[in-house]
Amino acid sequence: MDNIEENIQNIERICFDQPFKAIKELFIDEGILAKEKFVNGFINMLPSFLHYEEESQKIRPSILLCKDVNALKQLNSICYVELFEFDFREFDKRLKAFLPFCINDFTIVFSFNGDKILCGIVSYTPCGGDQLEDKFCELDGFLWITAQSSSTIKILRSHNKILYIDFSFGRTSESVDDSLNLLTDTLSRRDITAKTQYKNLFIDILSRVHGTIIVVVPHQSKTIDLKNDFSDGIWLNDPIKLIDDNVIELKRILLSMLNCDGITIINDNGEIMAFNVFIASNTQTNQPGGARKRAFNTLIQNEKVILAYFQSQDGISDCKHGGYHE
Repeated sequence: MDNIEENIQNIERICFDQPFKAIKELFIDEGILAKEKFVNGFINMLPSFLHYEEESQKIRPSILLCKDVNALKQLNSICYVELFEFDFREFDKRLKAFLPFCINDFTIVFSFNGDKILCGIVSYTPCGGDQLEDKFCELDGFLWITAQSSSTIKILRSHNKILYIDFSFGRTSESVDDSLNLLTDTLSRRDITAKTQYKNLFIDILSRVHGTIIVVVPHQSKTIDLKNDFSDGIWLNDPIKLIDDNVIELKRILLSMLNCDGITIINDNGEIMAFNVFIASNTQTNQPGGARKRAFNTLIQNEKVILAYFQSQDGISDCKHGGYHE
């Protein structure tokens, strides 16, 4: 009996309740009148969103919890389609049916009326350089939840306030944001307007790639010189500018390139030069992280590289300056 009591005293429990409390407060602050049982259940489900698959296809959920769906319908360039109303007790079952819409760039919308949840989907046609988050920020009372990586979710709320929640013991969401800031600083040359445009572009795209490497080289680089260091690949006859009026097509093009094997090369004028490019690793084969990580470590030593951005299949990112000096 004494041994049992001693074992019980040696048991320690640690609860990660800070994110739970923070999200509950967001519902209150945004005036989203959902049942407490729904809020508790929804928050408990959030970690599973990061690893959701449907028939072996990974899905990065995009979910908007909305205070007033009628205000959403009034936003320019927004197409809202109302789908279904159900009891909040059915939420777990119904969510599984709606999540596949996210594969095709829809955002799932939930609004609340007592015990009932109204579900719809939103699509958006970019206009004048605005992104979807710019449109949502015109609302009074919302939470837009997106998966940023295999361990991090992003919650955007009113007045453009953002909360990152990291469910891992590894790199923090701040370091993920640091990597993106370093990439966009290099491409924009610290021009605030351009940096915002690049950041909007990459936030959306990098949440949907399955692992990639981006290399930034000087704009004066010649393809023939770069080919001495990089092998194979598809080198564009005319570089494609990342920032253009046709934002939606550029996103599709860049996303397709980044999801190819190999490296995507962009110059510091923000122009895509090549994709599906490879480089011989000069690091040890037993180094942790796999072929992509070894290629990244080789790139940051290369004198023709200004900067290299790495993102693993799990969404973990790193970004470092290369060996180039002006």
